[in-house]
Amino acid sequence: MRDFITKRLMYEARAHRPFESCGLLMALPDQGVSWISNLMNVHPDALNHFRIDDDDLMHAYHRAEGLGYSVVGYWHSHIDTPAKPSRYDLDRSVPGMISVIVSLLGHGDITAWDGQIPYGGHLLD
Repeated sequence: MRDFITKRLMYEARAHRPFESCGLLMALPDQGVSWISNLMNVHPDALNHFRIDDDDLMHAYHRAEGLGYSVVGYWHSHIDTPAKPSRYDLDRSVPGMISVIVSLLGHGDITAWDGQIPYGGHLLD
């Protein structure tokens, strides 16, 4: 993942704390993730979980596609837990979509997952 994307993910996570932040990961053909969206977390317990509003999600998909991007996954932050999927995250993972977790614990960490399988390891190493 490109350096400016990891910096933007950390920025978004820090800007919205103490709440979890979330959004989509977009890519141009053969270029990997090159754009992220930041979407509103509408979960009633936004301190510990995330949920993207269905209308916001559809709008973001249409906007990305209109600009030639494909949605390849989603991201969210963990404020005080490691960058590892929780049971809640695993139960809501989307097959075939990359899930990036941005942890603000300690100095911060970013990992990517495909369900329970690490997808590329720690992205800030």
